[in-house]
Amino acid sequence: MGDCQGFDGECDSTNILYLSEPGKYDQFNLSTNFVILSDKPTAMCFWRGKFYVFSSSKMWRINPNGPYIEDDFEGIGVEGPQGVTANEFGIFVAGVKGIYLDVGSGFMPIGDTILNSEGVGSTFGWLNHNPNLPPVVFFDAERKAFCAAVDATSSGYRQHCFAYSVGTKRWDIWSITNYSLRGMLIGRNGKTYAAVGSKVYSLFDDKSSRRSYAWYSKVLDMGANSKDKKFYEIRIPYQGTWSAGTITAEDHDGNSISLTDASVTGMKVLTCNTRDRGFKIKLASVTGSCLIDSIGIVYRHLSGVH
Repeated sequence: MGDCQGFDGECDSTNILYLSEPGKYDQFNLSTNFVILSDKPTAMCFWRGKFYVFSSSKMWRINPNGPYIEDDFEGIGVEGPQGVTANEFGIFVAGVKGIYLDVGSGFMPIGDTILNSEGVGSTFGWLNHNPNLPPVVFFDAERKAFCAAVDATSSGYRQHCFAYSVGTKRWDIWSITNYSLRGMLIGRNGKTYAAVGSKVYSLFDDKSSRRSYAWYSKVLDMGANSKDKKFYEIRIPYQGTWSAGTITAEDHDGNSISLTDASVTGMKVLTCNTRDRGFKIKLASVTGSCLIDSIGIVYRHLSGVH
């Protein structure tokens, strides 16, 4: 344990990590089982035989057989005690300035694509979350996703959750309305329980109904940011019933693009006939029973550069 103010009764121990006796979690040998850190710890976890301890700007890997510091890493800071989790898929860190995952070969940044909000009408970006309400991270076993619940809109409540699917390496954002997520618990058979407001909920139990959803793209420049293109159509194949869903688009500079609906059953087709270096798409209020397979853009590169 760490950040133990006055633990020994004589001095400030906020930057000392104390380890209990093996198998005796309420007994401590203060003369030998401790590690002095250069900063106050904010979070810690145990993974593959090592302790990973974090401050607001640094991380230490500690060998409990000693104990001693094996290595330290600058720049991977965690804001609160629930900002890191570990399991057989790796150790997931919701850092102050980014999100990291170590699957055994070292920490890699996995949140670069969600650091800033660039979508049409989107304000959700990791760097925009409220630092006064530290993230709560957990693992959703059913979806094989690491999740970080944050206050994404400075509302004072953790009402949004960034979810990273391990298999597809895709980010989604989930929302919780009217309540603030306070903590998570993984129960029997990987069941996920959430402390929301003053109650505990079992998540994702209702398989019969699905909420409406939205999708925001970033700037789609087709890998050539400085080159003009001619954009002709947006094609969205889907399964189920398309009801009440709206599609809007903006150009590279944020100006609205006019779309003409030419859809057929099972395929949303919108013509745009616009010239620019790239553009953004937003899907809103799409019914949960409507499953979108992919989003296609019909375009061609124009000669010269912008």
